[in-house]
Amino acid sequence: MRCVPVGYARGAFLLLVLCSLTGCRRKVNLNVTVDSSVVAAPEPAPAPGAPPSPTPTSPSDTPAAPAPTGWTVTEQGAGRVRIGMTREAAEWELGPVEVQQGGDAEQCRYLNPTGAPDGVTFMLFDNVVVRADVSAFDMSAEVPASRLPRTAAGVGVGSTQAEVEAAYGARLRAEPHHYVTGGKYLVVTPQADTTRRIIFETDESGRVTQIRAGRRPEVEWIEGCS
Repeated sequence: MRCVPVGYARGAFLLLVLCSLTGCRRKVNLNVTVDSSVVAAPEPAPAPGAPPSPTPTSPSDTPAAPAPTGWTVTEQGAGRVRIGMTREAAEWELGPVEVQQGGDAEQCRYLNPTGAPDGVTFMLFDNVVVRADVSAFDMSAEVPASRLPRTAAGVGVGSTQAEVEAAYGARLRAEPHHYVTGGKYLVVTPQADTTRRIIFETDESGRVTQIRAGRRPEVEWIEGCS
């Protein structure tokens, strides 16, 4: 049996203990100074399925306000106001209305509901809503086309004659404008109700400037109540 000197065994034991505590790694220089002002904290990882954070935009990148939700124009009316409603029913839907006197103060008048978008008015005849008008001009103030309601076919103020024709096809006929040289009345006859009409007025460049929608004959009146 081979004997091991006691001193040598004790030294080996101490070395084994030291290695177990330090892992016997090589010595690393830890005297390194890090400037925390230039080290960015890591971004937290997004939660699974979370949408990406929006990219900041400048004010010039902000789009114009969209057309009001729910305010589609059809031959049946606009928004929640239906052709055939009484004035009281229209007020129930949209709040108090401002009444403009027309050519005949007793029969034909215009409503400007407080709950309707700018540029939208309704014609009353014998206290019944007979037509909806959409125009870029509201009380002498111009309303951006992007804020005006459009028809169910997706066309409206600012659309071209070609776009209106493509949307309505054979249901549309064009008539010369009474006051605008080169302008047109683009008259749409709905398939479901031939007593109603949607009429687009265009300017000399062929762009829609106004929409009239409602029942005949009032919807065909060129000068409103006048």
